[in-house]
Amino acid sequence: GFKSCIRTSGHTMASGARDAPLVGDGSTPTLEVSEWHIRMVYLTVFLDAIAFSVSTPMMPYYAKSFHVGDAEVGYLFGAWSMMAAIFPPILGRLADKIGRRRVLVISLFGNGCAAMIQGTAKSYWQLLLGRTLSGIWGAVGSTAQVYITDVAPAAIRGRYLTTVVTVPSVAVIFGPGLGGLLSKISYNFPILLDGAVTIFAAIVAFVFLVETPAFLRMRAARAEQEAAAADPSSPASAPSQAVASMPLRGHMIGISTFFF
Repeated sequence: GFKSCIRTSGHTMASGARDAPLVGDGSTPTLEVSEWHIRMVYLTVFLDAIAFSVSTPMMPYYAKSFHVGDAEVGYLFGAWSMMAAIFPPILGRLADKIGRRRVLVISLFGNGCAAMIQGTAKSYWQLLLGRTLSGIWGAVGSTAQVYITDVAPAAIRGRYLTTVVTVPSVAVIFGPGLGGLLSKISYNFPILLDGAVTIFAAIVAFVFLVETPAFLRMRAARAEQEAAAADPSSPASAPSQAVASMPLRGHMIGISTFFF
């Protein structure tokens, strides 16, 4: 009786110990990519933000060099804000089709080329064109947040998202002052530097970032569904989880930047 009870109790305790999660056995939430890749996301966002903050304060003075009025200067900022409100949802859907890494690289490269167009403009209308293109590709920060959301489990996601949102604010501390110093060379020099730094950030993202495993799984599931739909003999596959669309309030927040 007593010995049997001891044996039964010991067996139960051993079984419970095997079922209990162990430290380092994978039960602790971890990133789906290395910390190195997260730091590369931070770096690309920082470079994009500091480049933008270097050039933007010089924009009114640069525009005035084309002998335009205050209204035309306002159009430059209005064009950027309008495009920045319209295109992030489009780029978000594109990221669901071709990948977060690709959209991040394309956005950085597009921003860099747009800055180069502005810095080498020969007329106000070329400057306005470059400014408009810059707004179209102004989704670097939001794409970086999607990347972080993909690779960080919910339990640890908050601190990584907080960091990636804070990075542009840190960049703005240094950018305007640096732009003011560089404007002594010429008004368009900070804008050309903006283009060069942003294109460098695109190269960094292209070389060092990997695609998120979450997107790769989604792409594989989508390919399996398409193959199953094309083959009548195959059993119908379970519907995949739909990608959440941007809520109306998200569009309203973006549109509000056009007016303020």
